Amino acid sequence: MPPSKRPWLLHVTIEPYRFVNACTPAGIAALGLRPDYPKGSTHRSCQRIARYAYAAGEAGIAARSAAEPKGEELALFDSRFDLHQAGQKVPFERWYPGAA
Repeated sequence: MPPSKRPWLLHVTIEPYRFVNACTPAGIAALGLRPDYPKGSTHRSCQRIARYAYAAGEAGIAARSAAEPKGEELALFDSRFDLHQAGQKVPFERWYPGAA
């Protein structure tokens, strides 16, 4: 993928809200993911879950981070941008391991 098409990471402040849970063992099991998620997961399987969640009117998905092994990430759907205040914007090659 050319650098101009790569995603940016946007640090945001989010209002308290209940998101789809892909962080805890119970949430991961409920989504049909492997217990060691995100290891062994494909973009296709994660995108399928995201499409269902978006269609169901969810605001986003809180997930274990593939980039930061002990971290978590939030995919906030565009239907609920009202829940955030934007902060620092980080280019792909700075936040994704091995992308440079």
